[in-house]
Amino acid sequence: MNQYLFLFTLSPVQSFIAQARKTQDLYTGSYILSALIKAGVAEFDKKDVIFPDAEFLEENKNASAPNRFIALWEGKEESSLQAKGDEVEKRVREHFIKMANGVLGSVKKPKGFDQQIEQHLSIYWAFQPMVNGDYGTAYRKLEINLASIKNIRPFEQYDYSGSIGEQGRKCSLDGERNALFFKERIVNGKKRKPFFVEKNGATLLGGYKSDNLDFGEGLSAVSFLKRFYKDHDEKSFPSTAEVALLEDVKILDDKNEEYLNCLKKVFEPSQITQLCLQLTSDTNIKDINIQNATDNPDWQTQFDFQACFEENLTEKNFPVKGQLHLLQQLQRQLKSSLKTKYYALVMFDGDKMGKHLGQLASSGEEAHKSFSKRLSTFAAGATRYVNEKDRGRAVYAGGDDFLGFININHLFGVMQRLRKMFSKEVSQELTFSAGIVIAHYKFPLSEVLKNVRSAEKKAKKNGDRNAFCISTMKHSGEIQEAVFKWGKGNVNWTALKYMVDALTEKPNAEPAFSNTFIQNLTIELFSLGEIEMIEYNKIVKTEIKRLVYRSKFKETSRFKTMRLICYLILLWKTKVKDIEKVQNFIHALQIADFISRKTRL
Repeated sequence: MNQYLFLFTLSPVQSFIAQARKTQDLYTGSYILSALIKAGVAEFDKKDVIFPDAEFLEENKNASAPNRFIALWEGKEESSLQAKGDEVEKRVREHFIKMANGVLGSVKKPKGFDQQIEQHLSIYWAFQPMVNGDYGTAYRKLEINLASIKNIRPFEQYDYSGSIGEQGRKCSLDGERNALFFKERIVNGKKRKPFFVEKNGATLLGGYKSDNLDFGEGLSAVSFLKRFYKDHDEKSFPSTAEVALLEDVKILDDKNEEYLNCLKKVFEPSQITQLCLQLTSDTNIKDINIQNATDNPDWQTQFDFQACFEENLTEKNFPVKGQLHLLQQLQRQLKSSLKTKYYALVMFDGDKMGKHLGQLASSGEEAHKSFSKRLSTFAAGATRYVNEKDRGRAVYAGGDDFLGFININHLFGVMQRLRKMFSKEVSQELTFSAGIVIAHYKFPLSEVLKNVRSAEKKAKKNGDRNAFCISTMKHSGEIQEAVFKWGKGNVNWTALKYMVDALTEKPNAEPAFSNTFIQNLTIELFSLGEIEMIEYNKIVKTEIKRLVYRSKFKETSRFKTMRLICYLILLWKTKVKDIEKVQNFIHALQIADFISRKTRL
């Protein structure tokens, strides 16, 4: 009996996850990919799976899995290898098809549904013999062989419409496949289709699951699966507005908490009568006149925290005047308490992980198994820490890679904790690079995802790994970013945190400094022109000291002042590859100032 290494991978990954308009699309896309890998892993005995940790995946239903796995297999002939590989691939494809058909429910399957699902996945696998039990050599050859296989990509055309390819309205999420599912709307008792839908051109959704589909949206079979699949414990992944407001909601007083609960009930027609009675005695809520809410098809029943912001309470979003009027009154009561409109999206990935795995392979499969367990321990801990106490929500944590939404009040603390956890649970020698984007809740999610992926790449390239790139995407459209090494003991990240803390107005406490030193440094540094860097450094250090002292408040101690000066000089001295030094430094200061104005801790 010969022993072989088996490597299995599927794609697309990044595009499948990132093609999203809602945070639910993003989370479910990640969950589906993990479920497919788990289906493949289940075809092997747990003890024979090397990466990822099979026992951990079995015990933790919602745990994220990477898009590949490695396992040991014993076979007599090459034909048995082909049969095993085909069987694993078949099981994964069948699982994907089963998930897609299960989501349809009572909806009639539209033409083209099966082909869109069947042609979505690209699956690659390979075997490599372990000669004389040499795991390291087999592993390295296996990686090379699979990379070669992936370079030969088969291409298939859709042919369900009577002609090659697809012609028509494209999916709102992926922009590639024909949209097969639409939401119809009832206006004055008549069904109304989106204007771009041809007669009998798509299966329309009436009341079925329509709350999660916006009028005007069109979804392909694959995107329909992402939007509506439900087999995880997460009841509903929080929207960007909810992530932004997590801390605001947490510190509401009793009266405002009651108002928020009432606002949520406005989206439950069956609760309206009780709600009206409850609010009639409230002197701040007037002229409640709501009738037949349960019979009104235009009544909005899908609550989202966007309803906590005045700009979203319009006749277009809420065509029923009674519902809109009540929401506007409740929002006015909450306006001063629920006001944070920015959140952070964080993506990080282990540095030189492929090289490290190759080196570990020389020590045998047990070294790989042990490392897999450490990665699983970190991933579980990272997810748990981010999700608990409403610090944010993790989308996936597959080991050395992570994507998650973080409330900006907790951003600095979360990143410091994750860095420490990675060093403790995975390796003190290994590092990770992170992309961090702070975005307005209304900024298109697809654009935020592109930005955070770009930021992570800049951290690795311009920061030369073990670095971070932090970016702000303001509602005005302005984007600023800065790249830094984490520094020994995460000192550069700590420097940014200290600056934010020094500028932030806290409850019952004034900030230690005004932001005038940032404004003045920006003007001065950009007006210096071309001079020798030695002279430039002298001028910058002198001006940092002078301007920080001028911007401090009377109560601010000399110790705090000198500490801020030292941190600013440290950030200035940090070298970043292929990025203009003055711009990088000024953007870091302006980003810190921006965060300080958007946080409340």
